[in-house]
This record gives sequence, C-alpha cells and structure tokens, in this order.
Amino acid sequence: MTGYEETFAEWVGARAFQPQGTELTSTTETAYNNETKSSSDKSLSTGSMEWLYDDAVTDAEWDAMEGKTWFKYYQDTSDTWYQAYLGIPNGQASNNATGVNVSSITLTGGQAVMRVKG
Repeated sequence: MTGYEETFAEWVGARAFQPQGTELTSTTETAYNNETKSSSDKSLSTGSMEWLYDDAVTDAEWDAMEGKTWFKYYQDTSDTWYQAYLGIPNGQASNNATGVNVSSITLTGGQAVMRVKG
C-alpha cells in the first residue's frame, strides 16, 4: 500500500491573497405545529490574488492553471501554521512594455480545507 501526498503550488510573486470563503446565501423559516424551523443555504465565494510574474511562457505557475490546485496560505512568512485551500486558478497574462507583469488570479471551484500547524 502506498501513501498519497498532495503537491502544493508555490506561487512566487503572489500578493494580496484573498481565500475563498463560505457565504450565507439564503435563510428560510417555516412555522409547523407552533414551532419555527429554519434552514439556510451557503455558497463558496470566489478567492483572488495578484501575481507578479516574469513571463507568460517559462513561469511554472501557468501549469497550475490547468486544473484544481492545492494552495498553502501563510498569514505571516515566519508562521509555522498555514491554511490549505483547494481551488481552480484562472488568470490572463498582461505583458507590459515596461515595469512589472501583473496578473489578477481568481480562485473558484474549491474550498477552504484545513488549518495545519507544522
């Protein structure tokens, strides 16, 4: 029997990371036999980040945009704990004539999975 180890994407130059979160989309209350029952629906919001990249050809991060990817999010680079997220990154290259190449990346189709203390 072999173990499974997920590979995490390392996004060099990522900043302004906003993880996906759960949003309450609706709440319903129903009266039945003099009691009020309530239910609610939740949906997953879209996450985002900015990515400063070298070029649109050789950066390995572009390969991560081919499907679901695991992300480790450290709130502080000196922390030993992180939050693991699963999502589908999507972004477009915008090669500027001068200055830094920046792409706005959206994260969809995943969820906040766990908090890990390492």
